[in-house]
Amino acid sequence: MKKGFSLIELLLVIGIIGILLGLSLVYIPRARCRAAEGAAKTFISSLEQALTMYKEEEGIYPLSDDEFSSKVLYTALSEPKSTEDAAPFMDFKKENLCPDNTICSRDKWPYFYRENWSKNRGERENLVGENKYGADIWTLDCDYIRKERVRLAPGGCYIVSDPEDLSKKTRVKNW
Repeated sequence: MKKGFSLIELLLVIGIIGILLGLSLVYIPRARCRAAEGAAKTFISSLEQALTMYKEEEGIYPLSDDEFSSKVLYTALSEPKSTEDAAPFMDFKKENLCPDNTICSRDKWPYFYRENWSKNRGERENLVGENKYGADIWTLDCDYIRKERVRLAPGGCYIVSDPEDLSKKTRVKNW
């Protein structure tokens, strides 16, 4: 009797390993993307907490610009206005900033910000203490990147041509 494996046994094992490898190649990118979405949702929660502290101290959410840029949010949360010796509302890591000082994730998904007063009321006067509408923060999700073919800027974040459209389609938002 010979010791060892027959050709059929070896082919069967190689086939099983191939099937398992094929399945893992399909599911690993999806799992990575879902993990990135989870990290983005967690970061949005941190931004919400910092925004709440900002509103309690300043009486209003930071006023957003028309481009929904997170530069406004970064400036407001990293540089307190009221007192000279106050700490920033939030410390941002280098990995959470794009080269143009917009807030982004480690995966270079840009965050967008809009305070809802100016969108709902169309005015910016007498806002202190009256902003009951809150603020919206949103970013990309895996499906949007895949379907809309969002491209990555050289050395920067993903480029989104229509943030308003993204706010309606994404799953990664605070509302």
